[in-house]
Amino acid sequence: MSSFEYVIGGVLYRVVIKELGSREALVEVNGLDYRVEIFLTGSAPAAVSAAMPVAPKAAAAPAAGSVVRVQTTPAEDAGPSGKHIHSPLPGLVLEVRVKPGDSFSAGDVLVVIEAMKMENNIVAPHDGRVEEVYVKPQEEVQEGDLLIRFQD
Repeated sequence: MSSFEYVIGGVLYRVVIKELGSREALVEVNGLDYRVEIFLTGSAPAAVSAAMPVAPKAAAAPAAGSVVRVQTTPAEDAGPSGKHIHSPLPGLVLEVRVKPGDSFSAGDVLVVIEAMKMENNIVAPHDGRVEEVYVKPQEEVQEGDLLIRFQD
């Protein structure tokens, strides 16, 4: 099994090649399995449809924007609770939906970032309370910038 990480248009894709044959492969892309056909360069059929997952695991993101599940940074956030949320991509902060002292639940949208004309909802990885917010609307952020710190 081989694993790769790709960044396309500012979005990280984790790819695991699970099975590899001479004409077909089973790959996992960000947790979804895809069965793909393999062609020599220039020999793919003229009409190719969009890739479909082998077994969809989640419903499509709402039309208003995509949902980005944020993992906390292990170097800064020891333990399962996590103390920070960092921006997973560069972009413009459109909304900050929490302020210091606010409680939130896992999956709540905390910040909305526009990147490449798409709204990306940054969601809480767990239940908690906001200690500090480091960004405000109309501010540019880079991948890895600190957005929010949680209380212990």
